[in-house]
Amino acid sequence: MANSSEVRKPQEVDERSQQLLELKKRRDRLYATIKRIWEMERASKSIRRSTRGG
Repeated sequence: MANSSEVRKPQEVDERSQQLLELKKRRDRLYATIKRIWEMERASKSIRRSTRGG
């Protein structure tokens, strides 16, 4: 009886891998967004610095 719970059905494995894929996609999108915001911040800071000097 104990072994039956340990053996996973192929469908469950499929669903798990699908969830992992979704998580990975979401994380990649989040990283891309953060990177874009960070680059925009850096660009605006450098622009402000150059305009203040002139």
